[in-house]
Amino acid sequence: MVVKLFIKDMCGRITEIDLSDSEFKSFTVLQLKTKIREKTTRDSFQVLIFKWCLLKDAVKLSDYGIQHESTIHLGTQPVTKTLFVKGYRGQTNIFCLDEDKFKSCLVEHLKRRIQDTLGIPEDQQRLIFQGSVLTDNRFLPDYGIQNDSTIDLNLRLRGGGLCPETGDGGMGDKGGKNRSMEHLYYF
Repeated sequence: MVVKLFIKDMCGRITEIDLSDSEFKSFTVLQLKTKIREKTTRDSFQVLIFKWCLLKDAVKLSDYGIQHESTIHLGTQPVTKTLFVKGYRGQTNIFCLDEDKFKSCLVEHLKRRIQDTLGIPEDQQRLIFQGSVLTDNRFLPDYGIQNDSTIDLNLRLRGGGLCPETGDGGMGDKGGKNRSMEHLYYF
């Protein structure tokens, strides 16, 4: 005897899976996901639901009460990549990207997300991965960044402007004297 299962996706399309009776008795959810992937060529993460219950991979179909001509609902989630951004104070922030977006994600896009999330302006961010400073116009995978990679976030502090009182940088005057050394005697 053949056991027919109907797999209904979110668009209402129904895929039919046929299993022999002996095969069905020991068939797990994970094996069903593999069959669905073979038949529909979907590579994204699959979620199977039967009677409002999320099916776990290691459990047999029969344990859920699935039988001949049962309809199982198929939901898919895009595969996501997770990046950890370790801040200058030691805190770690998690950023998730879809796999497709990850491949085409420029460093400047990640900086924009960091600005939106943490409030640090893009021009003050310095991102470092495995000792390399990341430049804005390159893709994340160009640096070997992959799922679960940790990127260090350092701040580019503003400064070095002119001293408001004297008009110079504060390290000396036009005569070549270093004012900071002159004032050292007062300590």
